[in-house]
Amino acid sequence: MNAHDVDEAIVSRTNNPLERFNRKINAALPSPHPSLPAFVAMIQVLSQRHVDRIDDMAKCRAKKRPRRRNIEPVNLPESIFLE
Repeated sequence: MNAHDVDEAIVSRTNNPLERFNRKINAALPSPHPSLPAFVAMIQVLSQRHVDRIDDMAKCRAKKRPRRRNIEPVNLPESIFLE
């Protein structure tokens, strides 16, 4: 897929679980270089959320995560037919 001239907010998503976890850590940290106790506390909170979610899935209590919706329509390039 060619992503030239496509909105970066649409393209910059990843399915890589490690990248997703890295994004969660960066969003949860108050500063780029937190103290060790702050980092450990944040990891404990994230891991407890993960354990709770797995437990909820096992007991069929998990809720679907809300997905982001694009409010503005995306203009896709026209199809190119190769012969």
